[in-house]
Amino acid sequence: MTYFFETYQQVVQVIEEQQNRPRYFKKSKDVGELMKEPSTLENFITILSGEDEGHNLSFTEEERQIAQEFFQYNNYYNFSIFPKLLPCQGDKYSYTDALRIYQIDEFLRREIHYFTSRIEKWIKTSVAYHLSHIYESTEYAKAECYLDPALYNSRKTYLETMESFSEALHKSKEPFIEHHFKQRNGCIPIWVLVEELTFGQVDTFLSVLNTDYRNEWSDRVFGRENRKFVLSWISVSRYLRNISAHHSRFYGKKYIVLPRLKKEDMKQYGVTNGDKNTLFVALLVLKSLLSFHSLQVQSEWNLFMDNLEEIFNDNTEIINYPLNGLRENWKNALVIAIDPTNKD
Repeated sequence: MTYFFETYQQVVQVIEEQQNRPRYFKKSKDVGELMKEPSTLENFITILSGEDEGHNLSFTEEERQIAQEFFQYNNYYNFSIFPKLLPCQGDKYSYTDALRIYQIDEFLRREIHYFTSRIEKWIKTSVAYHLSHIYESTEYAKAECYLDPALYNSRKTYLETMESFSEALHKSKEPFIEHHFKQRNGCIPIWVLVEELTFGQVDTFLSVLNTDYRNEWSDRVFGRENRKFVLSWISVSRYLRNISAHHSRFYGKKYIVLPRLKKEDMKQYGVTNGDKNTLFVALLVLKSLLSFHSLQVQSEWNLFMDNLEEIFNDNTEIINYPLNGLRENWKNALVIAIDPTNKD
């Protein structure tokens, strides 16, 4: 493998032995497991109509036709959870009710994807801009501050980060990376580097920075009062970005990347530590980050909240508010109070 950084010569690659890796794919006959037979479109409807698997949906003839067409283009396995997310499992809901929840989830995914993408782009921009201006050294130029071991919290994290960055550039097919490699002797400014890093790599980079550098960056972008919360908020945003990118579910999900929240916010909005895995808290984290973004993006976020409120009000009988951590004041908690004197 070719690496771009001369300073990377000391990096040692640690490769996990093949026999120690878990084997995820197993042949059913080898382990005595009975695999299900593939189902037909009509059988999907039969399963959804029954109570055995907790679906219990009713179907009109028109809904049967709609469902058969729907399952030609949408995975039944992906859809099958949505009937179970309706408020009262003892009630008889229609296929249309479950489909509407599925569509609400799609709306959430589109919007969250948009806002987490804006956050990703903004965080990359702020890291490149502020670190290159904060950094001072007689050994490295400001634009190559990320090459300095003193920027990191340990030698180990420095070497691991160099390995990660080098791999990203090695895999890149972007003309601007090739230009810097061939025409700039492999000297890559940080504002060029961040364009090829994933959100995860930038998140990890922030987490392993020397505390002084990280705090200075955080204070400039989010204010000193948010210093101890920002990294967890960014990790949640990254997690939500990945969920949306993989077309996974948001509605009724129990999230596994949990944020640090201000005690006053938890008290004001009635959030406990056990509620941090809900949709409401995920949205609260995005709102907290976007409160420091541009007026345009803040206005777009508030429009998202308006539209979400309208959707919930139009479908209130099928919305499971507690499952999503939503209380009566959910919208007031999630709307950004825009400062009209802020001119970006």
